[in-house]
Amino acid sequence: MELLKSKSSLKFFIDRSISNDFYYLDLKRIKNARNKFNIQKGIPERFIEFEETHDAANTSVISIKQAHEYFKSAHKASPMTKPLLLYYGMVSFAKALISSTYYIKKENRTRGHGLFVSDSNKFTVQIDNKKIGEYQSFRDCYIGDASIYTRKKPIKVNLKNLLAVVPGIRMEWQLAYEKEFDQRYPEIQCFQHR
Repeated sequence: MELLKSKSSLKFFIDRSISNDFYYLDLKRIKNARNKFNIQKGIPERFIEFEETHDAANTSVISIKQAHEYFKSAHKASPMTKPLLLYYGMVSFAKALISSTYYIKKENRTRGHGLFVSDSNKFTVQIDNKKIGEYQSFRDCYIGDASIYTRKKPIKVNLKNLLAVVPGIRMEWQLAYEKEFDQRYPEIQCFQHR
C-alpha cells in the first residue's frame, strides 16, 4: 500500500502502462459500445499520455490515500458500518485507476456509482444500460468489453450472494445470514442473466 501512496512510484506504474499500450485495452471497442447505446457520460476521450502522468499520479495518490483511510476505519468498525466503508474504499481505488488510465472531459465525468437497486425485496442490484457511473468507467480500465453494461437486458446481481464471496466481510456475512460460508454452496450464483 505504501508504494501506491508515493507519487513517484505511481507515476512509474502509469508510465509503464502507457509503454505497454495499457495492456491492449481496446478503447475503440469501448467507445463503439457506449455510442451504440448513447452512453456519453464517463466515456474516455483517450488514454492519458506521458506528459499527463504527473497530474494523473497526483490525483490517483489522493484517491489511494482516501481508500486506505476507509479500509483502516472499516477494520475498526462494527458489522453495520463495515460494508459501507469497504465499498467507499473500493470506489476510491476505482477513481485512482480511472484517473491513471483515461482522460475524460470534465463535462463527461460521472457522479454516482451507476448501479441501482431494482427490487428492494430481493436485494438485487441491477446494472442497467441507461445508468452511467463509476462502475462502468472503472470496468473499462481493465476489460475492453463494455457488454456487461450495454446489454438490452440488464444483469442482476444478488447482493447476499455477492457479499458471500467478499473475504473482508465473511464473518459479518455469516452473522447476518446465520450460515457458515462455504464456497461450494450451489445457491451462491452471483450473476443472473435475464
